[in-house]
Amino acid sequence: KKGTGYASLESLSGKKLVKPLAALAGRMRCRLTVECSGAVADGLAAQVGSRRGGRGEIVLSIGMASGRRAQLLLGSDFAIDHETVAKVGRLRGVAAAQLAILD
Repeated sequence: KKGTGYASLESLSGKKLVKPLAALAGRMRCRLTVECSGAVADGLAAQVGSRRGGRGEIVLSIGMASGRRAQLLLGSDFAIDHETVAKVGRLRGVAAAQLAILD
């Protein structure tokens, strides 16, 4: 249902199910890539530290002096929803936050 924080799904038996989006985020296998240029550790920890218990990965993409980017996997057990992505994207030092669904 649009704008309510709930998703309407159809079960295999054809019945409509309504599930909170937060519950779906915990089961969704995804990757949040955070491109950052500065120190974001404190702010990032505050936003995602309590989001453990899912199947989502968080990867930091950090710019290096050579111009290349280092990829750092923070973990693969996060419950990531669009609200979390938006909050991470607004952190100081974050250039971009992109969520991708994994197979």
